[in-house]
Amino acid sequence: TSWIEFGTSVVSGDEDGLAHPAATPTDVISITAGPTAVASATKTVNAALGDLHAERLRRQAEAAAKAETERRQQIAATKMELNRAKKQQKGSTTIASSEDDFDALLEDFAAKDSVCAFGVCNEKINTLMDMIAKCRHCQSRYCLKHVQAECHGCGDAASRDEKNKFREHCDKQLNSRGNGLASKGVAKPVAEQKLHEKLKDQKAARTAKKKPK
Repeated sequence: TSWIEFGTSVVSGDEDGLAHPAATPTDVISITAGPTAVASATKTVNAALGDLHAERLRRQAEAAAKAETERRQQIAATKMELNRAKKQQKGSTTIASSEDDFDALLEDFAAKDSVCAFGVCNEKINTLMDMIAKCRHCQSRYCLKHVQAECHGCGDAASRDEKNKFREHCDKQLNSRGNGLASKGVAKPVAEQKLHEKLKDQKAARTAKKKPK
């Protein structure tokens, strides 16, 4: 009997050329070798299988570690995106809050500006009355009852303003007389001198009338 080995399978054949079912390596070893060789070969096969199993476990561990690293990186990237989104949302919320506060301030100012500014007076003011409702001294708006400067506390300022206007008017009238005595600043002494002369003449006339004929 002869044996032909193909890889790990063995095909047996007789001298007549007929093929028989393949035998396992253990069968081959048991036929061609003794018990010691069988034990050694079995140990070698088991060691090879163990190495293959260990290699498979190592690859699985590496794949698991790589997957865990990728998972952690993905989690970190997701957290960064969430934090960035939160910051952007917080910034937009702050801007929106500031705009809301500004709008509320404008509304409050408009509401107060449409009411008489005098004390506890709650009289509404029409915007068409700005020409007569706003005081030119304090720039506040009042109803028709309190729009006069003396009514809401600007009487002194109004008095000073009128005095200044009167002085300006007088100076303008004096300057408009040309190059006469008034423009040279001697009008007052001349007027006083004329007044004294007139008084003196009147006194002399009265004295003359009192003398007996």
